[in-house]
Amino acid sequence: MARLKEPKTQIDRIREISPRYADLLDTNQNLHARYDAVIAESRPLAEEERRSQASWTAQLPKPKPQPKHRHSGAVALVGSLLSPQPAEELAPLPPPPSWPGEQRLRELSAEAENVSEAIKLIC
Repeated sequence: MARLKEPKTQIDRIREISPRYADLLDTNQNLHARYDAVIAESRPLAEEERRSQASWTAQLPKPKPQPKHRHSGAVALVGSLLSPQPAEELAPLPPPPSWPGEQRLRELSAEAENVSEAIKLIC
């Protein structure tokens, strides 16, 4: 009996003619799938963000912590008596997020932007 050949897909036929173009098409398809996955994961977080932004306290500007610098003249007078200045005073931590998923939503937004720009580059 003769073996039946499996029908070739369109991408297989393209790969025979131009492997580079077929790789480009595969990459494009993978990027679109990744973008769709990122958007699907970020939708619930975006909805949560909209709900948290509805409260007026979330819309108030947050004060940014300022570094604490010691007076140079005072340090010159008693510099040897002072303990080293802690890192928290020189570079204070940023304010905490307004709601629990804010950091993850920022990460997903940055990834979605990267994937979107990559798609633009190959198209």
